[in-house]
Amino acid sequence: MQERAMNVTDKIDLLERNEQPVKKASAWTGLDTKTRLLIAAMFANKEQEVDPDAFKDLADWIKEQTSAWSYLRTNIRFSVAANLMLYTADPKKAFDSMMKMYDQLINSGFRRHNVTYLAALAVTTQAPELSDEERGRLADRAIALYKAIRNDRMFSTNEYDYPLVVLLAAGREEPMEAIAREVNDTYERLRKGHWKRGNDLQGLTHILALDTEKSVDEHVQRANDLFGAWERELRRVKPAFYSEIGVLTVRSAITQDITIVRDLEERINTLPAFRWNKELGTMIAAQFTASSDLEESPVSEHMMTTLAILQQAEMAMMMATVGAVTVATTSGN
Repeated sequence: MQERAMNVTDKIDLLERNEQPVKKASAWTGLDTKTRLLIAAMFANKEQEVDPDAFKDLADWIKEQTSAWSYLRTNIRFSVAANLMLYTADPKKAFDSMMKMYDQLINSGFRRHNVTYLAALAVTTQAPELSDEERGRLADRAIALYKAIRNDRMFSTNEYDYPLVVLLAAGREEPMEAIAREVNDTYERLRKGHWKRGNDLQGLTHILALDTEKSVDEHVQRANDLFGAWERELRRVKPAFYSEIGVLTVRSAITQDITIVRDLEERINTLPAFRWNKELGTMIAAQFTASSDLEESPVSEHMMTTLAILQQAEMAMMMATVGAVTVATTSGN
């Protein structure tokens, strides 16, 4: 008999159970609480228990594969390990593919940075069997798109755009200049409303551009509607929540779905681990809602994978914010 799919309440229970195994696997590594909880939520969102020994073994193996000054020797290896376990059939083989994609991105002009690994990971989870030639073409398209976007928004564009830019280059067939114009057009329309300018808003436009089934007008209208519902049901929309609204928009959420986000947030934030991490609780509530069977949208595996990469890009930003270990950009792999 086929097992019943988890509802969002089940996922919250699993999130709570997953925290301790992640904590055990990352003991004495300095992995911060926000990252630990987000990893636990990732597994819960895929309806999986965390096996602490398998998770630790893969994270340690990743560390062993890299040079002394690699970003992958820092705690980002845990987020990489989680994605490889959740979204690939053979994590170690997929890691090799990821590193080949990373090398291609560096050769094409991307900087050595923790999110460059996440960009390579994003491609690997969606297209693990690319040839070296295909990786090279994708990397060249991605850096062309990044430069085109940066030309329009120099002060809003930085390394944290890498994962979504690479996903756009992989998922869209149009010329890079056309995609950059669409992103800029969406940004300009949204900023006329209540959205704050900056990298968070730009990230939202990248998320919307991943969805080619809706027009820019439809994206802007739905995002604005969800913005208003968020303010009514939750509170002021901080830029930190823009990507969650973006994913909900792409998933064709309706304003009533924000009530679900509110209810889940209240439940998540009663958990002891979220006492000092309530903003993260809101993000996870939105992510659980986005991956559920929304009224107007079937579950798309592509967008589920994209959601995971968005989580990791946000995690990288949070890690930087809380002072996670970094290394010089001139270091080797």
